[in-house]
Amino acid sequence: MLVVVSLFLYIQVSGKEKEGTNSGSHLSEEERNELKSLMWQIRSNLHGENYGFVLDHAVLPNGNIEVIVKLGVNEIDKKTKEDIQQIATDVIKQNDFDSDLFQFNITSFYKSEKEGNRISQRLSYNDLMGDIMLSLNELGYDVVVQGEVSSDKNVIISLVLPHDKFDENTKKEVQQFATDIIKKYNFAIEIFQFNIRSYYNS
Repeated sequence: MLVVVSLFLYIQVSGKEKEGTNSGSHLSEEERNELKSLMWQIRSNLHGENYGFVLDHAVLPNGNIEVIVKLGVNEIDKKTKEDIQQIATDVIKQNDFDSDLFQFNITSFYKSEKEGNRISQRLSYNDLMGDIMLSLNELGYDVVVQGEVSSDKNVIISLVLPHDKFDENTKKEVQQFATDIIKKYNFAIEIFQFNIRSYYNS
């Protein structure tokens, strides 16, 4: 996420909230596409590490880009944060973006729950997908949830199952549970796309 050309250097932002908003309406179509492509590549590289995560981004008032990563673990150690940031930074550099324009916010789904952010308002997309992962794990499904919020009309949820439990029955069950949770929090189910795949246990 480091924009080489001065793509975002001179971006004028008016009151941008951190989470929940993505690229910002003030960006040109070309800038939005550049940022979307970059985030897709970062997401793809993180997928290869089998992290359970939701990736989002926001344009900050100073014109910088915040990369938001939420993990489905209770505590995040320093090495994990460094590894994730390094993976993202490598992608940024490979795409000739200026890394100084990007900052990282790597937190846990559990943190949001403990802070009580769910009481007064509807869940953010990030917390929704965190809730899906935690709920499925509590039900005994060894599933990793990886989400991408590309806009408020397009949310992709990857449900990643161990290869030895990757059967049609389980695929249907986890998608149905995820759908039920989405409906429970009054999200429009039609904006969600499911991608159910497998990984090999090491």
